[in-house]
Amino acid sequence: MPPSCRVTSQLLIVIVVSFIVWYQIGSFTECAPSLSAKYSLDIKKTSPYDTYSGPLRRIRSYSRVNRNATKFQRPYPCGVFLFYHIPSTGGASINQWLLKYSNYKYYTMWGIEVDKNGNFNRNPKKIENSFVNGMNEHVQNLGPNEWRIAHSHILSTYMNESEKELYHWRNTVEAQGCQMINAVMLRDPLNHAMSLYKVIESKSSTREEWTKYLESPTAPGLWATQLDFFLYNNFGRRNPYGVSKEEKVRRGLELLEMHFDIVAVADHGYFVSEVLNMTGWEYIKMPVYNVHRGKLSYTKKEVEDLNKLLTANGDIDFFDAVKIRYTGALSYLER
Repeated sequence: MPPSCRVTSQLLIVIVVSFIVWYQIGSFTECAPSLSAKYSLDIKKTSPYDTYSGPLRRIRSYSRVNRNATKFQRPYPCGVFLFYHIPSTGGASINQWLLKYSNYKYYTMWGIEVDKNGNFNRNPKKIENSFVNGMNEHVQNLGPNEWRIAHSHILSTYMNESEKELYHWRNTVEAQGCQMINAVMLRDPLNHAMSLYKVIESKSSTREEWTKYLESPTAPGLWATQLDFFLYNNFGRRNPYGVSKEEKVRRGLELLEMHFDIVAVADHGYFVSEVLNMTGWEYIKMPVYNVHRGKLSYTKKEVEDLNKLLTANGDIDFFDAVKIRYTGALSYLER
């Protein structure tokens, strides 16, 4: 073969190989958020809201790479089931259902955040510390086929700043050859907020002042929206770092993805199915508990104003993103 032909052939080979390498590297770009999640997502650099098409792809591409649950075949042989109970999401029925599994050790510790005079709990940190200490014991010394249940509720834990505990509990349980299962129930944020109107009088408040605090991004209120409770519980420390609504939404999604195994959206049937699938527990019918039987009425302006406040607070965006990630909402846009 003439020298000029050999040079041409070698050049073609280099070009083809370079293209293949470039293509393969490019094909991993969707995995970048998942790989970074294994360590620590930089809250200043990561956002699921870059472009219109971005949220659908990036929310779905998150991966629980920090979990090793996949190495076990379901149902898992043993473990600890933790239910993070957000008020007015149907959580009382779930908690009563969990109590029916009386052969499993059960733990909870929570308190009243605001008394009948509208005063905040004087020592929420004491309740939080008690819950954490109790959980630290609850996850120890599991038997080879033992399940335990835990219930986190008002003042129990401050999710936005409790990752150290969440990692510790999971690592402790998994080191024993068992599984840590964290679960939460969410619902439409407007319905959630409206349902809390039923406790206005018990908190010595009025309709006029009930939502006033939401006009400020950091002011504490006598109640917490769904997103605020998930992030900050209701300690009177709402949005303590004064972050934007976008950052609150991003942080909420990150916590769900990194630490929660079951995320149900107003679907108790799905919740039960997932729990039984993971644990192998026998089916017990879930009771209907703590349902408001009275009538709640709202003016058109009250509903419109509340929806605007929830939008400004990030609750609407958070719930929309949760539906995309966990229920397949808007999946037809990806076809």
